[in-house]
Amino acid sequence: MEYKLNTASTWTAISGSSVTGLAAGTYNVRIRSTSTAFASASVDVTVTAQDIKKESKPAVEINFSDEVLTKLVAGAAYTVNSDVKTPESNGSIAIEPSWFGQSISIIKKGIAADDTIDSEQQELKIPSRPAAPTPGKTDTTGGNNNGSITDINNTMEYRITTGIWTDISGNSVTGLAAGTYNVRIRATSTSFASATVDVIIAPSNASTGGSDRGNASIGGGRPITTTPTPPRNIEVEGQRFIDIEVDTLFGRVFADVNDSDWFFKSVQYAIENNLMVGTSATEFSPNSQLTRGMVVTVLYRYAGEPYVSGFDNPFNDVGDSWYTNAVLWAAENDIVTGYGDGRFGPEINITRQDLAVILNNYAKFAEMDLPTAREYAGFADDMDIRNYAKEAIERFFRAGIINGKPGNLYDPQGNATRAEFATMLMNFLEASIQTG
Repeated sequence: MEYKLNTASTWTAISGSSVTGLAAGTYNVRIRSTSTAFASASVDVTVTAQDIKKESKPAVEINFSDEVLTKLVAGAAYTVNSDVKTPESNGSIAIEPSWFGQSISIIKKGIAADDTIDSEQQELKIPSRPAAPTPGKTDTTGGNNNGSITDINNTMEYRITTGIWTDISGNSVTGLAAGTYNVRIRATSTSFASATVDVIIAPSNASTGGSDRGNASIGGGRPITTTPTPPRNIEVEGQRFIDIEVDTLFGRVFADVNDSDWFFKSVQYAIENNLMVGTSATEFSPNSQLTRGMVVTVLYRYAGEPYVSGFDNPFNDVGDSWYTNAVLWAAENDIVTGYGDGRFGPEINITRQDLAVILNNYAKFAEMDLPTAREYAGFADDMDIRNYAKEAIERFFRAGIINGKPGNLYDPQGNATRAEFATMLMNFLEASIQTG
């Protein structure tokens, strides 16, 4: 065959099964003549210009108070650093912990039904959190509500744990009852809130057992002082099992942990085995969140607090603090790797997916075998689980360590609570078989 633009006079021989790279217009096509046959009648073929449009370039903004990205189209598909994200009904996406201090790339995905292609990318810098404050405190005396939080200023806010945040207007907050309080630098229109620091104000007849600085704590505000006593191992047919006794009564009583609570036995186990402590002499604060530094410190305690002399510090945000030895130990043994940019984020609240990853890495380090008790059918929000966490979550589900939340949700990017951690820790140690 041969072809030509209908306004042209010269025919061009066709050498393959198609002709590509044509401009819009009408073309004539025919079977060309030979030495024994005439050319066929020509056929008109019209090539149209397809109107392909790009989606509008995102103009995303940061809501520092709510820690979300805004100005997105609800229900539309976006990629943030190549991960697919779908905004909430208000057009927002929650900012992930790994984005702080980083530039992110945002692209609005094309819609095939609308003949649109991906937008140009928006580069958006997510600022780091401010450094956490280091408040002091005074305990109550004489059974009165006369405790105080000190060494603070009017850029901060405080609350009783899980309560409503209140702005601080001076250098101290006085007239406080005993309990656990949160303090942080509050968010502004241009900066995020800092990491939260727990301040424990003890009742007059109790002692928190340590520093008056609110951020030196595995239990949300107090330093580690006890000697770790891991559960003992028992020998059964050549294999060592964790012997967990959770049916004894508490050595101490927490007012916020009742025997009817779903987390009662797991909190009991964590306390009796010196893995966690209360946030005060009378409270465990089961619904409070916990930080990445707290989690590795619990595992470090369980491992017997090994020596870390000579270990390198791969993180630029881990200085001389109560969690330093634990982080160095965890990094040395590939239990934690941080965010990949030199940060570990010890004072960042840990997400449920990161908690599973760290415990799974500990299982590999300790050569723990986990059973396969059931098949993994997936959670309804599987698409929200980051790739690096899928192995750990699937493995822990199969072993019966995690069950998820109502509605078949795992909530991978939600922050873990102290009760959830205690429960996952107990289930993890009950399910594990430590090979010799």
